[in-house]
Amino acid sequence: MGLRDRFSAREHNLHVRCFYEGEYIPEGVKEDILKSESYVKDVAKILETAS
Repeated sequence: MGLRDRFSAREHNLHVRCFYEGEYIPEGVKEDILKSESYVKDVAKILETAS
């Protein structure tokens, strides 16, 4: 999955479903947070390489 797809998936699950709709399961949220952490690390690696 590309960066845009990964961002959109986390944004939808964490921001829209949790924040706006109040719909969450703690185990699922934890998984999405860990996936977000992985995404941020991947973006940081790309930025380091580009510098």
